[in-house]
Amino acid sequence: TVQEEEDESLYNGFDRRMCSNLYLPPPPGNKNEKGLQVPKLLDPKDGKTNLMRWDFLSATSSSPTNPLSSEHYFQAAKCQYEYDAKFIMSHLNSLQAAEYGQSRMYLTSDQKEQLVQLGADPINDFKKIVSYNSRGKKLSNNGKLLSSSEAENVSEASPVWVRGSNRLLPRRDDWEDVKAFVMLHIVRHKFGGSKSVQALLSLPSIPLFVEHTKNDSTWGDGCDGSGSNFLGKAITQVLLELSGNAKPALYSKKKNSNNTNLDSLCRPNNELVDYSYPQITLPSSSSSNAQKGLSTPHNIDYLCILDFEATCNDAKPAPKPQEIIEFPTLLLNTQTGNVEQEFHFYIRPDVHLTLSEFCTDLTGITQDVVNSGVTLKEALYEQQRWFSKSNLVPYTPQLSKLKTAEEKMKNDTNSSKSFLFVTCGDWDLKSCLPRQLSYHNQRVPHAYKRWINVKHAFRDFYKIKPMGMTHMLRLLDMELIGRHHSGIDDCRNIGRICSRMLKDGWRPKQTNDI
Repeated sequence: TVQEEEDESLYNGFDRRMCSNLYLPPPPGNKNEKGLQVPKLLDPKDGKTNLMRWDFLSATSSSPTNPLSSEHYFQAAKCQYEYDAKFIMSHLNSLQAAEYGQSRMYLTSDQKEQLVQLGADPINDFKKIVSYNSRGKKLSNNGKLLSSSEAENVSEASPVWVRGSNRLLPRRDDWEDVKAFVMLHIVRHKFGGSKSVQALLSLPSIPLFVEHTKNDSTWGDGCDGSGSNFLGKAITQVLLELSGNAKPALYSKKKNSNNTNLDSLCRPNNELVDYSYPQITLPSSSSSNAQKGLSTPHNIDYLCILDFEATCNDAKPAPKPQEIIEFPTLLLNTQTGNVEQEFHFYIRPDVHLTLSEFCTDLTGITQDVVNSGVTLKEALYEQQRWFSKSNLVPYTPQLSKLKTAEEKMKNDTNSSKSFLFVTCGDWDLKSCLPRQLSYHNQRVPHAYKRWINVKHAFRDFYKIKPMGMTHMLRLLDMELIGRHHSGIDDCRNIGRICSRMLKDGWRPKQTNDI
């Protein structure tokens, strides 16, 4: 792209891949590079303690048969036990090293045996993971959890393993204190041994590097500037040192130490990355509607805002069926923009009876809560009664033609009112509810076959594509209220978004059906 060509011109031959911890520097023998080797990092306080933790790391260097990246050294230095560090350095590629150090890697039986040979306890240091589909077929093989379609081609599946009885790789106790300076030390030797870095040192000034990603707020900027950007700061600090414009940053636990440290480098700012959210501007076609306010009649009388929470775990694939455990809905009047009623039940699963720890941590819903809940069939029945008692009928395009604007203006309290579900995404009514009902050979009730995906409505109205509920709130300059992934709290936040859109002149209309 043009931007990439401009970047290459700016850095005059600098290999930008070097900024990634997964990058493999050329091994020894290359005429321009000497490969990556990271010596000990001695604590300046006593001159003896190796902050890289494992002495064997300083004697290990990249080679054609065992190429090493900065990720290898960083994750190995994190480990509480030496056999984990040796496994990372000897048996894993860069991406696997990152996954293993972050407790995200599934191990094959062979990899487990390699760890055992290095000193791991075969019983207490591992947890066996095996998944099954609805027909009892194993979904794990060769260190991977398989999808149902992949599993059809596997005649004999093997288990996968995770390191740690609690699925967490043991880390050294002082890791949070030293990790930024371990990274700085590794980057210092990666850049210091590279000839191509001279292109950066020839610039008139050293720019502040920013690891611009929404996936990391510690090593990156969190995508919005809220992150610590430790990796970007480490790269910048090393370049300043190599150019002679800064003293080496030394490790110190004291915040007020006279030693130069990473905090002395400025945070990412809008001169480098535009962290501002797009300004919401009303479409010209809606300006007249917005001026009229919420009193203008709509074809849909009420928005029924729904957000299911369902059984889940931190492994793939998800439970089958994925069962609804929270069933919340709000009734929002499209003419006033106010929430008039709430409907809320916790649902007792009947296939996967025990909630995973991951599910409880994500949703805040405990086992006791679902044990005392109602069945999905009972909740659907109660909601139908709720609709009937409130004189509500499901919206259809045919129904809207029967109710003219003049009839709406009369506000006849004896006539029925139309409603349409609103969800944040299509999963709730397109996937979750139909799949669970299908599992029990039940049909989806008519009312749940049409809905508004508020993300699509937001995109079409404001001409900005939102990433999710929290992103829409930020774009509208609203704070998240309650707990994200609590179904009832999410409904209330979605309701606030809908109310604001109505005030701005939005005319609700169906976006999806089944």
